[in-house]
Amino acid sequence: GQTAALGEGWVLPSPERERETLVSVIIGTGIGGGIIAEGRLLRGRNRLAGASGWFALTTDPSGSLERAQGIGHWESLAAGPGIARRARALLNDYPGSTLARIGETLSARDIFEAARAGDRCAQRIVEETADLIGLGVSSIVSLLNPDRIVLGGSIGSQGAVLLPRVREVAARWAQPASGAAVHIDSSRLGGDAGLLGAAYAAFSRLTQNV
Repeated sequence: GQTAALGEGWVLPSPERERETLVSVIIGTGIGGGIIAEGRLLRGRNRLAGASGWFALTTDPSGSLERAQGIGHWESLAAGPGIARRARALLNDYPGSTLARIGETLSARDIFEAARAGDRCAQRIVEETADLIGLGVSSIVSLLNPDRIVLGGSIGSQGAVLLPRVREVAARWAQPASGAAVHIDSSRLGGDAGLLGAAYAAFSRLTQNV
């Protein structure tokens, strides 16, 4: 997540790179991220800053949700495996859904493809996923007052179907001034963000040692 944030920050024009706060949120099989503040990567005490998948969205803090406690609550709901799990739980309510024919191998990719094809069960899951992503993003916005949030990963990159609702929910729940100022977009770098970030880190270390 942190290397992806470095990559996203590196491609900004120089003036923006030096003064903006950018948060990268990677949503795929898990949720992670990184924070660039005024051109510098925020690492944290244990180099774990940006682990947003651990956000606790639950209203039952004493509950025994072992999976959520083991991988992070936001991640357990909005990352790929959680999306598929929520879809399987809904299939009895949608007996005509094309997702029912896929069985236990059902994946988030199947769900997004079915949603684009008009499957109502899949569309409901995608809408709920956008809501969950929007809630998590709103907390980031309220806490950091960033200039940009960039969503990456196989889920975060589904901008065409997710972004309008993510933006709407984030604006509704974030601190109002921060919510009005932030730009929320899908990554233009895709899977290359982490590679570019690693290259940037290596380049920075090299130039600092010269």
